[in-house]
Amino acid sequence: GGDLYHSLVPSTRPVFLTPLMQTWSHKTVIMASFSFVNGWVDAICILRYHCFCTMMVGNMLSLGPSVSYQVICSMGTQSQSDDFICGKPIPNPVFIVLILISFSFGGFMYRILQRGFGCSAKCLAPLCVLWIIGCDLHEHWVRGDVYDKWTAVWLAPVFGLQDAMTVRNGFGALPWCTTNNVVTIAFGSADILLGGAPDDEKSKVRSSAIMFSSMVIGSISGAAFCSYTHAVGIGLMVIAVPFGCLLWVNEIWFGNVSTTKQLELAQPLTDTGHAELHSKMRASPTPRLSLRRLSTMSMQSMRIETPAVEPDLHLSG
Repeated sequence: GGDLYHSLVPSTRPVFLTPLMQTWSHKTVIMASFSFVNGWVDAICILRYHCFCTMMVGNMLSLGPSVSYQVICSMGTQSQSDDFICGKPIPNPVFIVLILISFSFGGFMYRILQRGFGCSAKCLAPLCVLWIIGCDLHEHWVRGDVYDKWTAVWLAPVFGLQDAMTVRNGFGALPWCTTNNVVTIAFGSADILLGGAPDDEKSKVRSSAIMFSSMVIGSISGAAFCSYTHAVGIGLMVIAVPFGCLLWVNEIWFGNVSTTKQLELAQPLTDTGHAELHSKMRASPTPRLSLRRLSTMSMQSMRIETPAVEPDLHLSG
């Protein structure tokens, strides 16, 4: 299968990435890159808006203190002007709920655009880049670096789209280091230390550690860029283009065949159809599409039509 694939489909891997690919897999490289970008973005969002835009777990947990604070204020035991508990700023619960809705709306719109209109990362990635740059320009030049927390509500859909794209039409995981990765590092490290860890577990530990390191380095870099260059107002702008490139590369390397293509592949092929499929497979720029078509063609060619046999009603006993 691999020899046939390489003979029919030319490699789309950039030449300058070849040495890196020999050490890291495609998935490890792009997951580490996404982790760096998401760490950078959330570090800036924490500094500006005291919330997260790329992941929603922290926002969901912050609903507890914010709602309890509002209940305490409504009971008259604390003044609403005192918006700090234990020295920490208390977010508005309406603000948190809107971020959650906005983030979910990004994933919803991605599915609508992908399935309903056939939109791919080639058109969505530039839109995401322009959206992030527009939010940053509004903060930097219109508001004069006086940050409005409600801007986070406008940013969240972009990263909801990102998560939907990577989980459902990409490498199959969230594009940042999660608690699962941390547990994988701890559990796998114990097996490695005790001996007898299989290669698959070592690979998972290695990729999780790379994602963890990339995200931490990204968050440190984003915060340092804002702190030492005094350019908080363009902190998201400088990472927007790399972010868009990652969305595009994610779809090239890991994207699924669209629903329309799947329906086309489900149709029976004639001899002429087989010839057309073979020629299209040679010219296809996407290796994944070629492999899927090849697999479908093989399965259909092996399908044996068995004629129906009518029962013989005149059997003699």
